[in-house]
Amino acid sequence: MFCTSRKLATSPVVEEWVQDARRCGTTDNYQGKRAFARTTWNATLAIRILTGPDKGLVIMVKARDVSLGGVGFLSRQKIDQHTRLEICAGNNTRSVIGRVVHTTNTLGGQIVGVEFETKAPIAARRLAG
Repeated sequence: MFCTSRKLATSPVVEEWVQDARRCGTTDNYQGKRAFARTTWNATLAIRILTGPDKGLVIMVKARDVSLGGVGFLSRQKIDQHTRLEICAGNNTRSVIGRVVHTTNTLGGQIVGVEFETKAPIAARRLAG
């Protein structure tokens, strides 16, 4: 079963994910290129592929990190850059939409970086540099 109530990446949904990650994860201190601090996150995600040849396919993946701007995860399924995804965390019924901005091949799959389509408010962004 997949998420029953789709919501775009509204701040409350993403903020819940970031708060969950901060309870047990480590937040990076890299000030260079990121608009948002990333926090390691040990969560199971359900991913529905919205575009491309695998459109409609639902896969389960393991999150690596999350920020107010996006999420990183490990996938055994090959996912192409620019693919749109619907992402649901754990047993939550709310999902967010994102776009794959990078993939890195690794042993047994890919590390996938996704940018949420709707960003958090500018006030929540960390100034880079």
